[in-house]
Amino acid sequence: MMLIGLVAVAGFTVLAQRRLRSIGMLGALGATDRNIRLVVRANGVIVGCVGAVMGFVLGLVAWLAYRPSLEASAHHSVGIFQLPWLVIGASMLLAVLASYVAAKRPARSMAAQPIVSALSGRPVPPMKSHRTAVPGVAFLVIAFLLLGYAGASGGNGGGVPELLFGFILLTVALVLLAPFVLGTLPRIARRAPISVRLALRDLARYRARSGSALGAISLAVLIAVMVCVASAARFGNVLDYAGPNVTSSQLIVYTPNGPYGPGGPGNGKAQSAVTKSELQAMAKEARSIGEALGTRIVVTLETTSASPQHAAPGRSWSGPLYVATPQLLRAFDIRSSSIHSSADLLSMRPGLSTVSDMQLVYGNYFAEGGPGRGGSVTYPCPKGECLNSPKIQQVSELPPGTSDPNTVITQYAVHQLHLKTDIAGWFIQAAHPLSASQISEARASASTAGMYIETKSSIPSLKEIVNWATAVGVLLALGILSMTIGLIRSETASDVRVLTAVGASSRTRRTITSSTAGALALLGSVIGTVGAYIALIAFSRTNQLDGLSSLTSVPVANLLLILIVMPIAAFVGAWLLSGRQPALISQRPLE
Repeated sequence: MMLIGLVAVAGFTVLAQRRLRSIGMLGALGATDRNIRLVVRANGVIVGCVGAVMGFVLGLVAWLAYRPSLEASAHHSVGIFQLPWLVIGASMLLAVLASYVAAKRPARSMAAQPIVSALSGRPVPPMKSHRTAVPGVAFLVIAFLLLGYAGASGGNGGGVPELLFGFILLTVALVLLAPFVLGTLPRIARRAPISVRLALRDLARYRARSGSALGAISLAVLIAVMVCVASAARFGNVLDYAGPNVTSSQLIVYTPNGPYGPGGPGNGKAQSAVTKSELQAMAKEARSIGEALGTRIVVTLETTSASPQHAAPGRSWSGPLYVATPQLLRAFDIRSSSIHSSADLLSMRPGLSTVSDMQLVYGNYFAEGGPGRGGSVTYPCPKGECLNSPKIQQVSELPPGTSDPNTVITQYAVHQLHLKTDIAGWFIQAAHPLSASQISEARASASTAGMYIETKSSIPSLKEIVNWATAVGVLLALGILSMTIGLIRSETASDVRVLTAVGASSRTRRTITSSTAGALALLGSVIGTVGAYIALIAFSRTNQLDGLSSLTSVPVANLLLILIVMPIAAFVGAWLLSGRQPALISQRPLE
């Protein structure tokens, strides 16, 4: 809603300026200041209503197009009108309210203009103002403190109001700082060519529309950068592993005591006794499923009672831990000679081998009366039921899925700790992606034998998230920028006619427009990126889990795309699309 308001402020400011003579005519006919304000505000309400209705229609069309995919991924039907109508209605109402509030300031400005000045059609001279960064910095500090408090209490389920108001105040701070940043442009561009200085001085003089546009661009970039950096931090957690579970060509068949069976870990039920004959029948059925899928690579997945843990509270391990059997190592082309003889764990998770305070618990460690009862972990833990600082070897050949055997315990550790192994399931790798019919047949076959299967879920990868966030943020920023440049060109049409009349070339006009677009895009990308990092640092520095270390996974390519490629694209696009000579040079067209 703040983004809508910022875009609308720039639009209504320019629109009121373009209708200045019409408003002056209303005043000459006897309209009061209240009537003039009502005209501009009514315009804001009408625009808000039309935009809300168009947004609702477009959203409904998008929902109808997306609904079949949702039903396929959710495996059940979803009603056409099974929508959160309260949220939709509130969003439409807030959109109209944001447009109305955005039109209030231009309404007051137009009503304050003398009738003779309005009838002349001359641009309203910019008001002299001594803008400082103090209000923006004050809101930025308050937002930093609120987000820090939300990060400190987030682990206990609190901090939601602080998080909400922190983001709101952060947006307000960016909006207040935008005009101050624009005021520094003329001093920076003192030695630039005259056409560049004209463009930057114009942005600094008319901050009512350029400041709100810069704030909107900064907000779009802030959202994109926060999604990219926060996602990279989340996916970079090697303990609480996140991401796709398996690939589209992989399938895992679980026994009743596997992760998704009734007797699996964390399901709250006692493990069911599976006889040897039943297990042999399940293994035969798993191989049959593998053959039906066009592959003979069926790896038996064995588990133990051991589990990796971390001594810090809240940093629990997620994901299965299978045994590095010779069959499993051969399936992923891992040579036994490449494994250290004293290695306890093999993992493909980047950086896991360097994590300190790790331990391998087993036996009755978490049982009633055990040293880890209640889920608490201490370091160093007692010997006999826990191994402190297990030796972890990085093996990149293991599969990366969260349900894949991405981390395995070696045969050496199994023998040293006297662990008992159990068969939890079978890993199947097909030659091609599995179709819906193949998955249905495999599920039916596994269910007949009392087993369960797991296939690829809809969880996206880190690359998909950051790429989509970057694309949406850049397109949104460029869309706002193109609208802003169009408004500025319409408002300064008389100035362009004067420049053309005195001999300004097409290159000069192109330079003015492209400099305006490039400056707004560059400032917006920098302000939005800095604001996003301020918010993330504030939230992460007091976070109970990873703190500032969670921000070390930076999507450099995506940030460079936002900080460098987007301003260049704005500059080049404005250069190519501008420079056309006005149709009428000698006189101003009647409106």
